[in-house]
Amino acid sequence: AARDAAQPQCLWIWDAFQAQLLALLVQLDSVTCARWRPLVAYKYETTVYDKMNVLAYCCGTSRIYFWSADAGPTWCDLPHNPETGVAIVVNSIQWSSDGNKLLCQGTEALCVANVYIDKTGACTGIIEKSRKVNSAMDKEAMEDIIEWN
Repeated sequence: AARDAAQPQCLWIWDAFQAQLLALLVQLDSVTCARWRPLVAYKYETTVYDKMNVLAYCCGTSRIYFWSADAGPTWCDLPHNPETGVAIVVNSIQWSSDGNKLLCQGTEALCVANVYIDKTGACTGIIEKSRKVNSAMDKEAMEDIIEWN
C-alpha cells in the first residue's frame, strides 16, 4: 500500500509481483496510518483458512477501515470512551503479533479491538478494552493494557 502526501485521502494497493494496481481507496479524511496484518492462518467457526492479507487503516476519526483482496473494503465504528463519553479518535494502529488484535491509539484514549475475519475475508472489530491516555503512561503500562498473546 502507498500514500502520496499530495493526496493524503488516497491509498493505492499494488500487486508488487505484477506491478499493477489492485485497488484505490479514497476516503473523505486523510489517512493517518495503515498497517498490514501479520501473515498468519486464521480460523472461522470450525474451518482454518490460509494466511489472509488484510490492511487496516485509520483517518483520524472513530472508524477503523479494513481492506482485503477477497472482501474489498469494510469498517467498524469504535464506541465512545467510557471515561469521557466522547468517541475515540484514532490516529495510529498496530497489529498484535498473532494478527487477532488491533491497538487503536488516539491522542486522548486508546483501545484494543479483537479483529474477526469471516469466510469471505471481511473484517469486523469488537472493542475489548479502552483506557484514557495520560502523559505518565510508560511501555510497561501499555503492554499491560494490550496483553499481547
